Amino acid sequence: MKTNTINGHKLKTAISIWETRQKVAVGMFSNSLTYYQGEDPGDPVAAAASIAKANTAIAHLLTARARYNALVEVEVHGQQIPLLQALVQIGPAGQMAKMWQAAISPNSRTSYARDFRNKDEIHPVSSLSQAELISQAEKAAAAAAELRAAISAANMTEVDLAVIGLDVAFLP
Repeated sequence: MKTNTINGHKLKTAISIWETRQKVAVGMFSNSLTYYQGEDPGDPVAAAASIAKANTAIAHLLTARARYNALVEVEVHGQQIPLLQALVQIGPAGQMAKMWQAAISPNSRTSYARDFRNKDEIHPVSSLSQAELISQAEKAAAAAAELRAAISAANMTEVDLAVIGLDVAFLP
């Protein structure tokens, strides 16, 4: 039964279902262009219509998701921001956490814990102590985790379909 509200998780699921339908229709189209005697040739015109229907639904759902992401707000670092902004920030936040983690890993190319066999060899000196590296890695990981948690919680927010301009007909 279709309702008049939707959340971010349901939007993502609806998009995924329509993308699967589109891929199946593309396969049906390709398979219907040639056939062997005695086989059902399929209908390329019907398959093309299914592709067009799926593409239209995906476009409407992606537009609705963009509106949803701009409308729903999350709290990050004590500040209210649009979900869209949190989604843009999560990639760089995760990258920063990985960079700090790599800096403290002894096997990393960017690590300060380098192994030198010759004690007389000149080598770089760490600009930060191991404790400071760990502290920065923990802060970056916490910031990324806060964004992920806020995004997950925000995607549970129900909004009216009319508010994001989505016709219930596009829901699977």
